[in-house]
Amino acid sequence: MAQRADLVQKLKELAPGPAKLIALSRDGKLYAISASKALQAKRNDRDEQSWWSFIFGTNPGVDYYELKAQGGLKRGEKWTNVSVGTNHLLAVTSTGRSFSLPLSPLANTHRQLGTRQEFTPMPRDIPAEADPRFAPELTEIPSLTGIQIAQVATSDKSSFVRTSNGRVLGFGANEVGQIGLGSHAAVEIVQVPVEIVLAKGYPGGTTLNCTDIKAGGTTTFFTVERSASGKEGSFIDLLACGSGITGSLGNGLWSSANGTPSRVKT
Repeated sequence: MAQRADLVQKLKELAPGPAKLIALSRDGKLYAISASKALQAKRNDRDEQSWWSFIFGTNPGVDYYELKAQGGLKRGEKWTNVSVGTNHLLAVTSTGRSFSLPLSPLANTHRQLGTRQEFTPMPRDIPAEADPRFAPELTEIPSLTGIQIAQVATSDKSSFVRTSNGRVLGFGANEVGQIGLGSHAAVEIVQVPVEIVLAKGYPGGTTLNCTDIKAGGTTTFFTVERSASGKEGSFIDLLACGSGITGSLGNGLWSSANGTPSRVKT
């Protein structure tokens, strides 16, 4: 029990991926742990076991791999946030740099990595996707270089980033409007990060500052702080877009999809 309690204290975030688990430690390191019983039986241990050894003792009992940034992180820079989609991963560092990582050969079918990487067909010397060494290095998203990112979020095949000043950009799959570019934006794949205008459904003079993003499947939610010119105080709204066929948009309307982020009724 003491070891389990110690483990919980050392972890900041856990996210399941295809045949593997992604772990972010409180000291800013990122790990991939295989969920494959066959791979764990082989115990492909390497010298990178120090973190798990610190938690569990000299024998961690699991095969894992520490994920690194291509070209390395800067001195003092560490991982602060991670989000895992169906086949891809996004992460952000303490300096606001954003990175992506393929978790399977289907990782960039809709350009959800923010890069032009292709993974089909896969080279024969690449480990199986269940292996934590399938893709050991994260790639910085080129079009977001120089933009201070505070949060990353992923859904099935879509990706989102929130900037330090409360703006939101999205890229990847948009077949039911889950990126939130508007009802008239019929593009099914957003190939590069595009800013999402969250204030479309508000009167002129309204200022919105996004404070959080949650995404899953083909539905996306944005928590925003709303204020208006000449009025005191601010208010918190929850906006939703994407698939709404089962009522998941919470807008009180019978609609299968909505491409414009709209307020969830409370």
